[in-house]
Amino acid sequence: MRDNTPAASGFFHGASDVSASGNAFNNISGDFNQQVTNNFAASPSALPLNLYPAGKLSRLFTGHESYLRALDSYFFGAGDDSIRKTFLLHGKKGVGKTQICLKLIEVAQDRFSNVLWIDASTESSILSGLRVIAEALQLSSTSSPLYILSRISNMEGRWLLVFDNADIGYDALGNYFPPGQRGCILMTSRTNDWERLICDQHLSVGEMEENDAVGLFLKSGNLGLSSRDVAWKIVSRLGFVPYLIDQAGHYIHQHKCDPETLLDLAESSASEEFIMVLMKSKAESSEGKDTLDGVDADTLLVWNNLAYSFYTQKKWTEAETWGLRTVEGRKKLLGVDHLHTMLSMGNLANTYREHGKHEKATDLWLHVAVGREAKLGKENPDTLLAYHQVAYLFYLQKKWADAEKWGWKAVEGRKKVLGINHAHTLKSIENMGSIYNEQQMHAKAIEIRLPLVEGKIGTLGEDDPSTLLAMHNLAWSLYSEKKWTEAETWAVKAVQGRKKMLGTKHLHTLKSMENLASIYIELRKLEKLTEIRLEILEGKIALLGENDPETLLAVNNLAAAHYRQKNWVEAERWGSKAVEGRKRILGVTHLHVLLSMLTLADTYTELDRWDKASELYARVIEGRTAQLGAHHSLTLDAMRRYRNAAKRQPDWS
Repeated sequence: MRDNTPAASGFFHGASDVSASGNAFNNISGDFNQQVTNNFAASPSALPLNLYPAGKLSRLFTGHESYLRALDSYFFGAGDDSIRKTFLLHGKKGVGKTQICLKLIEVAQDRFSNVLWIDASTESSILSGLRVIAEALQLSSTSSPLYILSRISNMEGRWLLVFDNADIGYDALGNYFPPGQRGCILMTSRTNDWERLICDQHLSVGEMEENDAVGLFLKSGNLGLSSRDVAWKIVSRLGFVPYLIDQAGHYIHQHKCDPETLLDLAESSASEEFIMVLMKSKAESSEGKDTLDGVDADTLLVWNNLAYSFYTQKKWTEAETWGLRTVEGRKKLLGVDHLHTMLSMGNLANTYREHGKHEKATDLWLHVAVGREAKLGKENPDTLLAYHQVAYLFYLQKKWADAEKWGWKAVEGRKKVLGINHAHTLKSIENMGSIYNEQQMHAKAIEIRLPLVEGKIGTLGEDDPSTLLAMHNLAWSLYSEKKWTEAETWAVKAVQGRKKMLGTKHLHTLKSMENLASIYIELRKLEKLTEIRLEILEGKIALLGENDPETLLAVNNLAAAHYRQKNWVEAERWGSKAVEGRKRILGVTHLHVLLSMLTLADTYTELDRWDKASELYARVIEGRTAQLGAHHSLTLDAMRRYRNAAKRQPDWS
């Protein structure tokens, strides 16, 4: 009697449960559209320094007065100027956090001794910002980040340092805070985690005030007060988000339509569809008909954002179209080896990957890896990310030698730069385990996966989803090496952790339970096997329904578990359900149906119901002979089982 669960079922092979990093489209820079690095209105080396992207302040900026008042009061109100002040603005993308910072600088620049700005979306962009500051301070090009930060800290007066788009995590950004307790620091982020760590004050930036939102729309659309009522309905539809309101005003300009027409469009479309119309309109208005001549950086940023919007909706063809336009435009404007061009190449490569175009994706990421290595060095975090992506793409194409080569480059570099317990390092290590696993090199996989699990437990805790996935994969490697007891230990931990964090009726939990069931078979723990098989079946019925092929596989496996325990009546009950269900869904001649029939035939033999058993054996042999041939191993196995069962009958001779 054989169980129909393949040995590897539910381990690395489930796409939704794979530790393949790089699945996020915008993981190259943290924010898909953050392109302000080095785009500074930079003063000469003489103090005061005013290094910030002044050109990014929208001429249509309006509202947000309460935030500006709060910042003014905090930085310039009563208090000891010798004590550092830190303030966090947090909120969703597009609500105007960066614009508020720029407006504060515009109106209060003369009250700060120096103004410095760093794009904190990635460690690479932080280092780039520090290099600009070092150059302005006339420091050596070899100055370390720590030395540059100490010089910032020692600047005279009330200086301001802005960390914009600080979404990379405390472990990374915390290393780049100037030492000491002097100066002012202003941060923007999509998360409020920072306020618990290092920020004295924080504000959540939400929707614009209604009057401000209406005013912005009227201004951007060059409309009079007579359109105020229609404007209110449109900005309400857009959630009072400044970026989208500006897009709506642009739409009116481009299409020379009245606001009532735009309102009709808004009310006849779903919100996401309406927003896409606005973004695509702006992108197309700046697109050259037959040439990229004259396309500027802002236009390319619009195209880039549109590609991202299509990507998030899994519209791969549209994402590819606009991503390719962005790459070609940046090549022409900035050059093929410019960092922003390579950023777009990485994003386009991720689109290709999701679209199944792995060779094209690999070519692009290889170019990015080589280009970043030349410009940023082998130990730059963005270079190491490119190594990681190349390794993953070779993995997808089963080019194991190349995957191993680039994977180790990512691992060793990240260990050195980020530390062995950094989340990015652990991801690269985890993927090396997967590369060895796919090559059946399970001993090597264990060498990687065991310390990986221990590291994740120490860094993230036992209940973190990433830790639980690592336990799950380690259990599989140990199972493959026939280390059943150790495999059981880690598989039980994975099951218990996933039950706790995800619930019993979650596909990831069920995968871990399936693998634990396979281990119980090898350990001959048959009561536990039956219990867990029933629990798996109940979970799959709840998630997938009774007629899903995966549910019917679970029915078949429960029948097999009862057979192993010699619970013949229960084995017949569930075996019959598996046969009937699979016949209904897959058809009577499907190989899975024939396997369930063979299982049921074995059960009938044990129940001394030879008439039913012999009929099923004959149908299985006939079906496998027709589909696989008379000499196929599965056909021969069915014949052998039929012959062994027949020998037990009184009239065998």
